[in-house]
Amino acid sequence: MDAALWAELKDALERALGKTVSTPPTGEANRINDLAIADNGDGTFTLSWHYRNLGDYDQNGTVAVEDIIPLAEHFGQAVPEGDAEGNSLHAIIDGSGNGRVGIEDVTPIAVNFQREVHHYTIEGAEAQNGPWSAVGEVAQDTGSGDGRLEYGNVVQPPAALWHRVVPYDAEGNPGEPSNAVLRPSNEPIIYEVTPTSGYQHEEYTFTATVSGAEPLTYAWDFGGGATPNISSEVSPTVILSDAGEYEATLTVTNAYGSADFPFTFIVNERDEWVHTWGGEQDDWVSGAMHLIEGGVLMAGGTRSYGRGDADVLLINYDSSGAVAWAKTWGGEEFESARAIEGTADNQVCVLAVTSSYGAGKDDILLLKYRINGELLWAKTWGTAAYERAASMAVDTDGNMYVCGSYLEWGGKDDVLLCRFDPEGEIQWAVTWGGDDYDYARDVAAAADGVYVCGNTYSFGAGGSEAFVLRFSSSGLPEWAEVYGGEQGDVIHSMWEHAGTLYAVGNTRSFGEGDRDALLMALELDGAVRWALTWGTSASEGLGSLVAEENSLIAVGSTDIHPGGGWDILLLRFGFGGDLRSSKTWGAQDVDDIASALSLDASGDLYIGGTAENIGGQWQSVEGAIGIPVLQVASAQGVVNLVSGQEGFTDGAEAAPNGVNDVGGGGEDALVLKNYPR
Repeated sequence: MDAALWAELKDALERALGKTVSTPPTGEANRINDLAIADNGDGTFTLSWHYRNLGDYDQNGTVAVEDIIPLAEHFGQAVPEGDAEGNSLHAIIDGSGNGRVGIEDVTPIAVNFQREVHHYTIEGAEAQNGPWSAVGEVAQDTGSGDGRLEYGNVVQPPAALWHRVVPYDAEGNPGEPSNAVLRPSNEPIIYEVTPTSGYQHEEYTFTATVSGAEPLTYAWDFGGGATPNISSEVSPTVILSDAGEYEATLTVTNAYGSADFPFTFIVNERDEWVHTWGGEQDDWVSGAMHLIEGGVLMAGGTRSYGRGDADVLLINYDSSGAVAWAKTWGGEEFESARAIEGTADNQVCVLAVTSSYGAGKDDILLLKYRINGELLWAKTWGTAAYERAASMAVDTDGNMYVCGSYLEWGGKDDVLLCRFDPEGEIQWAVTWGGDDYDYARDVAAAADGVYVCGNTYSFGAGGSEAFVLRFSSSGLPEWAEVYGGEQGDVIHSMWEHAGTLYAVGNTRSFGEGDRDALLMALELDGAVRWALTWGTSASEGLGSLVAEENSLIAVGSTDIHPGGGWDILLLRFGFGGDLRSSKTWGAQDVDDIASALSLDASGDLYIGGTAENIGGQWQSVEGAIGIPVLQVASAQGVVNLVSGQEGFTDGAEAAPNGVNDVGGGGEDALVLKNYPR
């Protein structure tokens, strides 16, 4: 060794020393941060880590004067490129961490002088933060390797869930604990089961968070709280029993053993009620929206209150069924709401048709309200022709898409599609159609465009045909598909869910009776995924649709009631088209009609429409499922831009006190919360 260099190193060390240092190694620089655990496949596990004791360049367990020898031997050499972990010999001697061995690396020897690693204690715990207990010991001098010493230790069963290693000096003082590692679990461990509550007679899928060596077998026992009550499926789908608390158990088994997870789940009963509201003449509901604060806001029309032939009607029911408030808006002629949607600023916008205001006989009317019923503004848009609004959808930016029909005097109706910004300003309006009558019934705003459905007499095999159109968000037509048979077919409502368009309506071309309910699932390019009919020997149709977690719910009407009159029809289908339930609600000799359907975040379903009284009953009904052979064709409708007039409008507002539940004469607005699942 060069005598001058040796003297320089010793002088540097002597200058750096001069204070007593503690043992064993502590601080982040001395913390083992690469502890790992591996499953040996025989019930044992191997822990591995690298030696850490800054300044102990010869890795004999103690920082001492002798550690300047390897420093001198490799003086001026660089740490190899690619040694990101710092486990090469040069990285160990580069105590300063500047990438090369130099005089500055004497300082770590002095700072950590006589810090000692005598052995490592392996500790185990059942939680990541302890408490920890010793499960093994490894001597410092058992490490191996050409660079930084590496250690390995086999952990015998039963092994703790978490492990770490702690360096100790010869006097039994602990140093810096390593990182903690989670043991790979061979035997099953069940961490969580969901859900733990639900509603009676409804469908739920249970899942569990589990670890353990595959294959795993599952044994669910719901303690009488579900049908089926016992299941071996990984995630069983069941129907919950009557309301109550049930003690359930999940057992998971594999070749290493089994684990039990007892849990209590609570089955609740949903609140079910029905109310009517009205005056001496006809009152109805045609749109609905759930409020964040609970309850439902219903929109429709009234002939009992207001100053014209009909006025817009809004009724706010709270979740218990009490009327919070009711408002009307209108002019000297006819106004009626068609839809209501929430806005981005937690307010609501009502779509209506107006004959009292605007540029023509019938114009589009938009009313924006606070959720307490305070009117913010009223705007109309239209031309000298007839613009009859049918439905509305709101996109993620708050833009409102309105569909309906457009009719010039002496002509035939075309489909109308408009877009308004969140403040009701018209952005564009287009018509679509052929040589005969074409009507839009519903609109859906999706990420890839705007979908419009309805029925057309201009295209198809004959009579009225169902159609779906897709437009871009800027109003450009992208495709038009027509579906039907030889008679009359229509789509009344549409729902885009998880990349699929679900549509409902009715058909006279297929099915059991004069008119059957029609259900369709479409790809986003208009291709039919599946189509079904449901019906009896009577007449059925569907007019509104929502999607819940595991199924589709659609409402419409049927005249199957033996006493005469129309009843509300409710059908529940799986996303693959499998029928879950079919029910009716109504009273004998009167008409009960559903025209609105909405589902809140808690799964509470609201149905709106008209009825003469609240004496209806829910009952199951049997119908036949059919698979229609739909004729599908593309339609080349003519698209035209429409320029109309828009403006603010001052209608008359009122807050009427309608008669609840006993019928005020004629038809009353109807609202039902939930139904017997």
